[in-house]
Parts: sequence; structure tokens; C-alpha cells
Amino acid sequence: WMLFSCGALIILNLQQVFFNLLYKLLQNILKCFIIMETKYRIKCFRNMKNKIIDITLKNLQKYGLRFSVDDIAKELKISKKTVYKYFSTKEDLAISVYDKFYSDILMESEQIFSVKSNDFFKKTLQLYYASFCMVRNEIFNKFMLNTSIRDFALQNHKTVREKFAASLPYALSGDIMLIIDGAFEKLNGAPLTEEMLNLMGKLL
Repeated sequence: WMLFSCGALIILNLQQVFFNLLYKLLQNILKCFIIMETKYRIKCFRNMKNKIIDITLKNLQKYGLRFSVDDIAKELKISKKTVYKYFSTKEDLAISVYDKFYSDILMESEQIFSVKSNDFFKKTLQLYYASFCMVRNEIFNKFMLNTSIRDFALQNHKTVREKFAASLPYALSGDIMLIIDGAFEKLNGAPLTEEMLNLMGKLL
């Protein structure tokens, strides 16, 4: 009887150990699943957020004042409500768009300045014009963007302008910038054609 009792006790202990190990294993599996699911959701969230920013920027540059949040929703095949799920206000969306735009444009300008190719002036002029178009008063007025967003965009545009002006002959930079800014004002967001680029290139 004692041997039977000892055997039964050992079996019970082994069962307890087994179930404890199984419980811990299931806990770890569940934790891993939750972590993977969370990472996946975050990735999906960021992907959609980036898509919204990219589409907004592309449409704003392509359509200018005709662009609207409805256009984003239609192109991404989501509802307007979903857009505002990722950006609670149009100001939040605008800040993200301008932040990405100027991060990209300043990075691109660094690359262009590091390797001064034959079309250096053309490339820098195109970058400057892209920046110029993003700070037009019409954009801020139509979308009723607040002062902080306008100030952020203008400060970044100033940096781009200074980099572009620094690439011009020092003695002529002031006069040339006045001419270029005047020409850009008249374009008012219209495409910068090859003919215009060549004409401005003759200024140098």
C-alpha cells in the first residue's frame, strides 16, 4: 500500500509539473501571438498613414487647389472617416505632409549638391520651384491651415531658398532670385516646362 501511495504521489507530482510546463508554454505562445499581432497592426497603421501622406502630397502638387480629402479617400478606396481615423484634423495631416515633403526635398538637395552634375542648375531649380509651390498663399487660405503650419512651411522653404541662392554666382544671386521668384509667381503652380528651365538657365 505504501508503494502504491508513493507511486500515486509521484504520478500526481509529475502531472502537476507537466501541466505547469504546459501552462507556461501556452502563456508564452499567447504572448508571442499578441506581440506579433500588435506589430502587424502597428505596421498596417503606419503603412496606411504613409499612404495617406503620399497621396495627399502627390494630389496637392498635381491638382493644387482642386484637391480635397475626398480625393484621398477615393484613390485609396477608403472612407473619408477612415482618413480622419489616422489624422484627427486636417492640421495633423498638413503637418505630416509638410514634414515629409521638406525632409525629402532637403535630403534630395544634399545629394544634388554633393555631386554637381551638368544639369545641377536644372535640378536645383526644380526643387526650389516645388518648394515655392508648397507655400503659396492660396494653399493656406483654401485649406484654412493655421499659423504654426504656415510658419513651419515658410521656415523650411527659406532653407531651400537659401541653399538654391548659394548655388548662384554671388554677384548676381540677388537679382537672379528676384527674377526667378517673379517668374514663379506668374506660373502660380503651373508645371515648370523644359523651355522655361532653359530660359532661366540662360540667366547664368
